[in-house]
Amino acid sequence: MYSHSAGLTRRAYRMVGWRFVIQPLPTFILIAATLMPSAYAATVNGIVTDADTDDPVVAATVQFLPGKTNTTTDANGRFTIDLPDSTFEIRVSAEGFRQWTRETFNPATDRSPLQIELTPRVFKIDPIQVVSLRLPKKNTETSRLAERQKSVSLSDGLSGEMLNALSASDAGAALKHVSGTSLVGGKYVYVRGLGERYSTTQLNGLQLPSPEPTRRVIPMDIFPSSLLESVEVAKTFTPDQPGDFSGGSVQVITKDFPDDFQMAVSASISSNSDVANADVLTYDGGSLDALGVDDGGRKIPDLIRQNAANAAIRKSGIFSASGFTPQQIQAFGRSFDNNWSTSTRNAPMNQGYKFSIGNSVKRGERLFGYFGLLTYDNGYSHKVERFRTYRIGANVAGETLLSPASDYNVVESANNIGLAGAFNASYRFNPRHQFSLKTMVTRTSDIEGRTWEGYNSDRGTDLRSDRILFVERMLLSSQLSGKHTVGVGESVLNWTASYSRAERDEPDTRETIYELRNGRYRFRDITQSGSRFWFDLADNEFSGRVDWIVPVVEHAVPEETVLDELTETADPKVLPEGDPLKNGLGAHNANSKSWKIGVMGRDRRRGFDARRFRFTPSDGIEERVDITAPPEEMFAAENIAPDRFELLESTRPTDNYEASQSLAAGYVQHQTAITNKLTALLGARVESSWQQVTTYDPFSTSIVPIQAELNSVDLLPGANFRYSMTPRMSLRSSVSRTLTRPDLREMAPFEFTNFVGGRKEVGNPNLDRTRILNLDAGWELYPRPDELLSINIFYKKITKPIEVIIQPSAEVITSYANADGARHFGAEVELRQRLDRLYRPLKFFLFNVNATFLNSRVELPEDIGVQTSLDRPLQGQSPYLVNLTLVYDNPNRNFSAATTYHTFGRRIAEVGEFGLPDVYEERRSELNASLDKQLTDRVRVSFGAKNLTAPIFLLTQGDSPLVEYKTGRSLSFSVRYNL
Repeated sequence: MYSHSAGLTRRAYRMVGWRFVIQPLPTFILIAATLMPSAYAATVNGIVTDADTDDPVVAATVQFLPGKTNTTTDANGRFTIDLPDSTFEIRVSAEGFRQWTRETFNPATDRSPLQIELTPRVFKIDPIQVVSLRLPKKNTETSRLAERQKSVSLSDGLSGEMLNALSASDAGAALKHVSGTSLVGGKYVYVRGLGERYSTTQLNGLQLPSPEPTRRVIPMDIFPSSLLESVEVAKTFTPDQPGDFSGGSVQVITKDFPDDFQMAVSASISSNSDVANADVLTYDGGSLDALGVDDGGRKIPDLIRQNAANAAIRKSGIFSASGFTPQQIQAFGRSFDNNWSTSTRNAPMNQGYKFSIGNSVKRGERLFGYFGLLTYDNGYSHKVERFRTYRIGANVAGETLLSPASDYNVVESANNIGLAGAFNASYRFNPRHQFSLKTMVTRTSDIEGRTWEGYNSDRGTDLRSDRILFVERMLLSSQLSGKHTVGVGESVLNWTASYSRAERDEPDTRETIYELRNGRYRFRDITQSGSRFWFDLADNEFSGRVDWIVPVVEHAVPEETVLDELTETADPKVLPEGDPLKNGLGAHNANSKSWKIGVMGRDRRRGFDARRFRFTPSDGIEERVDITAPPEEMFAAENIAPDRFELLESTRPTDNYEASQSLAAGYVQHQTAITNKLTALLGARVESSWQQVTTYDPFSTSIVPIQAELNSVDLLPGANFRYSMTPRMSLRSSVSRTLTRPDLREMAPFEFTNFVGGRKEVGNPNLDRTRILNLDAGWELYPRPDELLSINIFYKKITKPIEVIIQPSAEVITSYANADGARHFGAEVELRQRLDRLYRPLKFFLFNVNATFLNSRVELPEDIGVQTSLDRPLQGQSPYLVNLTLVYDNPNRNFSAATTYHTFGRRIAEVGEFGLPDVYEERRSELNASLDKQLTDRVRVSFGAKNLTAPIFLLTQGDSPLVEYKTGRSLSFSVRYNL
């Protein structure tokens, strides 16, 4: 994780497994490796930092005299060298610093690591000239902590170095190791226990549309970790951020170009114990399924698209001239592909491939850099679960209890294919003007087979179902940006224009349900049985922002004065090392004074199209068709006829909708040093938002579309403070007001089916936006550049929170309402510690633990809905989250490893209704390990183990189990070759 030139692999491992159990022994192996004898008297290590700022000093020369025993510091300011038993003079030098000297040093007797602080040289400069010193690259943990230490606002996250170490396949799997962050549903990030409506996701500084039809959140599993430079989580609001968050704003940063030419290929194989020990379900889809692409075999039949593209397939009659004849409907029905059932197969090993290339070329003042990446992953998942439902009953004593309503055994398998690519390019015309283009596209596909069978008390018998499903999700983002140093005072103008598109396509989902009668399973005539359904979602967004950063220069910079380090306000011409194009003009220095003024805009357009059909049996069909036969026989062409099975279109007038959102915002913020120790960041943001949802019947021009609209203008102030008690110890506080708006479909006043969840939903046009008052306070200590001890507490008062409610009706219909109010508070504790403080031979170990404790309460009015709990915690909020990480990184042996542990407390998964208790996801823990070894200059190998404890996934309702299945262990192996 905290890599030197031979640090951890840049490959983020996919989840894998074997047929046998691997015990978690990596820690003992690593300790044994550390204690191996050396051929030298001692291994000397140390860190070189800036005496004024505690920043690591990169590329400093460390000399041990006499002789030519030299080394240099890495990107973290660290160095390691093996020395014989002798006495040396140490000299440390770096550009821009005075030389540091120690006259006598003996590695056999003097203590290591060495803590070396270099004093910056002093230059006489012109009165208004501002000089920037190069900060460490953001993809290291040391540099990330350095930025956190200097920032006035509170943020957390994962560097590229950490992403490599955590053996996570995507951003979501890695983010759950961030303090206060949990992963719900395997891909949705909850920050500080607050759900998706309280968080935002940005890609390289701009928000993204979601490929999910009923969610505003971005599924984080759509970002392969191999595309990512870092992931950051802002936990306190500053006016230059979107105002619609309270829990956190997740910033996804894609990889930048390297300093020199690099080209590499990598390959990985893996297996999961659940998959390896079972026959997985699949079905015959199309010739391009291996790429996760539908070859057209799942599209609506040509006959229907040509003759009924704009007309519902319904019978014409004496009272209606529209519609189709029985013969036409029969032809439509026979045009469908007659493939309904799952089959089984032995799944191959999971596999993944990656190719990357990048370079930077400098010609005088001009610099061009580029980076390209292609990834392909193909794997399988499989689970066997038990699913139950309950109703309220009573025993003989009159006590209320849960009685079983159904009990099913569910088998679900999926072939998961991922394709992703990125291309980033930057061009600097001169030190004052540069342009960048960043394009990323990710595509994930799931080819799924599912069966369930079990007892249903409503029918008094067993039911059996088969379903086949294909889902494609795509996210495209292309951003053009510029950075310009302009005007007197060397202010900086940054701008970005972006186009993004999110898609979710689910073509031809098929399901049949059979019922056990007289010892045989017979076709059951209900809504889902014999159904075929298509839906397509497309979300397009144009967005842009302009930021103007103006430094405050109060007087001439005299000789013998510490130079200002504010990179954003620096003149790139005078950078003593590095390059502004490569390192950016965007780092914050908490001790600088500056104004930041900006505007941004978003224009979002969403379209949702659905069609659904069902084969309905005629009266007396049992006399003509064997309804106990498999669906391929039952729905054979000769059985698709008016007196047998007839095609019926069940598309509803509210299944299709269009939605739009426009947002314009402007902000101003001022960062200033109130005293030598107290720094403040003050400002406000104004957001004007317009949302509209329109549902329409695609087959009728006479039905008036139903619309819902919400317009608002909001002022969102924010104030952040940092008090530096010492250069390494700070107090933080923050107060701000933010909001969250209802999602596009939540405010639509019509009933629709949640195609992903299966429940019926109805929007609420009277929904109001939620306003949140945020209060934060914290204490931080940075003993060394890569160490941290912090305690943060927060409180949020939520006015009119939007909550899921259950409407009174014969069937379960969910809706949304503004609750009376909610409050939410918690505490975060984090410790990062190198173990050489405890025992010197453990100098290559770093230990990290973070824990979050949460408590919330939401109060719902008694006259809204039939949900059981009117006073409960927020849905999805765990009472505690705990992460432990142990990292070993030995650059002398080109070997590194990591062990991680994650656990969370039970949380509400679904709100109970009609007296039924809320559904809880029970506590679960995860233990992972990874090893990485650089074999040669070109070859690196990696090994990963995930989910070693194989915990049980369990949902409970009251004291009764609802959903239960065992998660499998995984193992992976990968090799990377630098070309």
